[in-house]
Amino acid sequence: AGPIVMGSLASAVSALLLPRLRRAMGYVTIYAGSMFFVALGYVVIYASDTYWPVVVGAAVTGLGVGVIFPNSGLWVTALSPSRLRGRLLGLMTAAVFLGQFSSPILVQPSVSAFGLSRTFGLFAAIAAAVSLTLFMLRHRLEPTGLRR
Repeated sequence: AGPIVMGSLASAVSALLLPRLRRAMGYVTIYAGSMFFVALGYVVIYASDTYWPVVVGAAVTGLGVGVIFPNSGLWVTALSPSRLRGRLLGLMTAAVFLGQFSSPILVQPSVSAFGLSRTFGLFAAIAAAVSLTLFMLRHRLEPTGLRR
């Protein structure tokens, strides 16, 4: 089972857990936790010298990524008026695919300059900073009526 397979499987499992998470916490807190798992998985990949720890790191990252997309869709739906929901969800989906398209183009300079492992370390640091920032600001960023 390769890293992509395990990351995808973990994403599917965590996506199925979103209803339970939503009952316990708000959208921003879920994002903070998701980015924590992304950071943790990237740290594992960064520190890996062999294949199997990379598989584990991809699975941990997948746990975070799997919640991000459905959480985003739910939040857009909760915030938008019904007449705009289809358009806004379409724009969100387009943004996801544009991000998937552009990520290799944007990440390659870092890989060329620092190597793949250090690039994972760099993005682990960025994801950890995003996680911490979201966690610290969650009460300000989350509208009161949308917490649960």
